[in-house]
Amino acid sequence: MTPEPSDPPDEHKIDSDSPVKRPTRRQKVTITVNELVDQSIVHLSEQGLSKFSIRSIAAQLSLSPMSVYRFVSSKDELLDLVLLRVLSRIEIPVTFEPEWEERIISIMSAWREMLLTHAEIVPLLLERPIPRGSEGLARLQEAILANLDAAGISGARAVRAFWQIFVLAVGQVMFDLPRLRLTEADMTDYASALSSVANERSLSRVSEMVEDLASMTGRGTFSETLRTLLRGISMENPQ
Repeated sequence: MTPEPSDPPDEHKIDSDSPVKRPTRRQKVTITVNELVDQSIVHLSEQGLSKFSIRSIAAQLSLSPMSVYRFVSSKDELLDLVLLRVLSRIEIPVTFEPEWEERIISIMSAWREMLLTHAEIVPLLLERPIPRGSEGLARLQEAILANLDAAGISGARAVRAFWQIFVLAVGQVMFDLPRLRLTEADMTDYASALSSVANERSLSRVSEMVEDLASMTGRGTFSETLRTLLRGISMENPQ
């Protein structure tokens, strides 16, 4: 009698005598709070504030959310640490300009460039106060107050002047960031639309100056804008 052919081996069948392979545990990942903050900065830069969460940061670091909570109590606390870290990166330039106004312009231009480089934190400045204990902000204040003092502006007047300068710089960055991607074609379209509005509403001055109003160069540079403010501060505080 011819033996019946045996069934082909079932690749998915587990031999009862074979040891069962158990899933290995995830390798323990160690991280420091500095690494957590650095990764959060990268995450904000790539994904934006709207997608920032403890869970998303944990996933990017191959951690559980509870592991992140060992370092911070909330997303807000982590964002505060991010803001403090980036603001601490400001490098106060050494300048030998003879005029105090030009020295302040040099310092605040460096501040502006730092914010443009770290555009991911600009929404944080808009949505939340600067956290307590900002070493970067304190160094900026010291540098500006020293130059105001050299101009004979001190005490409450200097404090008010500092915040006027600071708000101008931050405000211009917030205005400039979304406009860095604009092209000449965009501005031509803007001029055309503005001209239509001006004609429909009989806005004669706007109609006459449409080209200048739509021009990027017509807005002036940050240095020019800040210089105008500093001249006003100087006139209010004559030596």
